[in-house]
Amino acid sequence: RSQKQLAEALNCAQSVISDRLEALGKVYKKGKWVPYELKPRDIERRKTTCEILL
Repeated sequence: RSQKQLAEALNCAQSVISDRLEALGKVYKKGKWVPYELKPRDIERRKTTCEILL
């Protein structure tokens, strides 16, 4: 469900849903809410990319 759908279902403002999901560390990916956590390989890839750009 999107933030808009959740807000309508819970009868509250979309900003409330957004704030709560952000506080929980959730992001919307591929049609579902998932924790925002990087895998070790993603962390390493970001680090390498940053070093290249410096």
